Amino acid sequence: MAPYLQLSLSFYGKVWLCQLSLQDGLDIAIPEGQAKILRDRGYLGKEVIFGIRPEDILDTNIAIEAYPEDTVTGEIVVSELLGPETMLYLKLGQAEYVARVSARDTFEAGDKVALTFNITKGHFFDLATEQAIR
Repeated sequence: MAPYLQLSLSFYGKVWLCQLSLQDGLDIAIPEGQAKILRDRGYLGKEVIFGIRPEDILDTNIAIEAYPEDTVTGEIVVSELLGPETMLYLKLGQAEYVARVSARDTFEAGDKVALTFNITKGHFFDLATEQAIR
C-alpha cells in the first residue's frame, strides 16, 4: 500500500449489505454510494481493507451525535500536542490508528475517547492486490 502510507488506519473486514464488519467486533455503517460500488464490484461478503486519514476521524460532539453508528471508543497510547492540533495515537482492540483533532481539549495516555469516522472519506482496497476499489 505504498501510495497510501498517509492512511492512519487499515482494518480488514467483510462487506455486508451496508456495513463493514471489522476485527474485534467493530461494525461500521457504509454510506449507500460506497456500498453500491463494493456490491457492484463483487465484494459483498468478501474481505477488504478499509483505510482512513487522521483528519477524517472526528472528536466533535456534533459528529458523535449525528453518526453514532460510525463512532468508536479507542484508548489513547500517545497524545502529541502540535500547536493548534493534537495527534492522538490510539488502540482499538489489536488495531492502532491516528486521529488529528483540535488542541482545545486535553488528552492523556490511557484515556478512552469516542471518535467518529467520516466514512465518506474512507478508502476501500482489495485484500489481495491492495488496489483501491472504485
